[in-house]
Amino acid sequence: FGYEGNCFAEVVAFKPTAVGATRSWLESLYHRVPLLEPTAMHIGYGEAEADGVMVNVLEVGRYE
Repeated sequence: FGYEGNCFAEVVAFKPTAVGATRSWLESLYHRVPLLEPTAMHIGYGEAEADGVMVNVLEVGRYE
């Protein structure tokens, strides 16, 4: 919320921990690409739990 740059990618996982989510993203070709983008300048991470299900979200952005 309030990010003034260009958010160009978002990856989502349903893992119980941030470490598990990150491993999942790095093991998936299409989720790994935004994490390796050389123009990426910022990342934001958030997680939430509802009814015993954890969701992990990573936003990747840059200023243009």
